[in-house]
Amino acid sequence: MKVYAVVPAKAKSRRLPGKNFSRFGESNLLAHCVQKLLDSRIPERIYISTDNVGKVQQALRDVPGRGRVLILVRPPKLATDSARTEEVVADVVARINVPEDYAILLCQATTPLWTVEHLQQAFRLFQTHGCPALVAVRPDYTPNGAFWLLCKHRFEKTGELYQPDMEFYEMDWISSIDIDYPHQLTIAESIYRQLRDGRHLV
Repeated sequence: MKVYAVVPAKAKSRRLPGKNFSRFGESNLLAHCVQKLLDSRIPERIYISTDNVGKVQQALRDVPGRGRVLILVRPPKLATDSARTEEVVADVVARINVPEDYAILLCQATTPLWTVEHLQQAFRLFQTHGCPALVAVRPDYTPNGAFWLLCKHRFEKTGELYQPDMEFYEMDWISSIDIDYPHQLTIAESIYRQLRDGRHLV
């Protein structure tokens, strides 16, 4: 199964200004996300939906292999706080002419502690079960925002990320940290550095 990835990267954020481009690890949240997608070898192409091409180009300037990354300027109506993620994905799918047998991988830069292994395991589950959709969830089975896998034809039919017969990929609480406020970015950055340096979390 072939896959196109979609990464929303709106420039403005109400609670944490410039959230998708915030410094994280050795780079920034967007570059961190794109690098893991490239390392996973799952998506054939990665489409960044943004309202600020310059910021995306700057954020990704040091990412190797970014020839597989394409930037799409989203319409102004989809660059607001009220725009739904489903609408952003639908806009990308409509514009890039996705083949019928492809899957869409939606990935958000603001859940930064998922690993390549998480994504690869989830993709195997998605393929094996032949489900129309899969979502990454916390231990309480609420979506953690890390990624969704969607069958293109079902998504086009319903326009929804969630399907009655979808699968769930459970992740631990730490890997599921989602960034919406400055203190969450600080916590995620601290955990990332500890994990990177091989230190035990206390």
